[in-house]
Amino acid sequence: ADLKDRVHFFHRPISSEANHTDNPVRFVKQLYTPGDFVVFKLDVDHQALEGAIVKQLLAEGAPPVAEVYFEYHHWHPFMRHWFEDSGRGTTLQDVTRLFVTARSTRKFLWHPWP
Repeated sequence: ADLKDRVHFFHRPISSEANHTDNPVRFVKQLYTPGDFVVFKLDVDHQALEGAIVKQLLAEGAPPVAEVYFEYHHWHPFMRHWFEDSGRGTTLQDVTRLFVTARSTRKFLWHPWP
């Protein structure tokens, strides 16, 4: 199959409500067919919403995702000029702990940035 027929990007607001039409985890579960290679990119610049989606990806029954690219917002002094309150209360150690847990429990690759 042509790769362009298999790659999808949806530019619209998302919901963290598990059964909501615009919940990306629910959406991927519905579209997935065995043999698909699923890459999930999460970057919505809202720490609480991102956290809820990540919890769903780590839960039992989550869709089989091969790789996750995730901009986890944690507080960093070098970023405060652009994102004053983004990630306040979350440290780089918290991010590292999450990614180690995700890689060991769900057995797929997680790639953080910045």
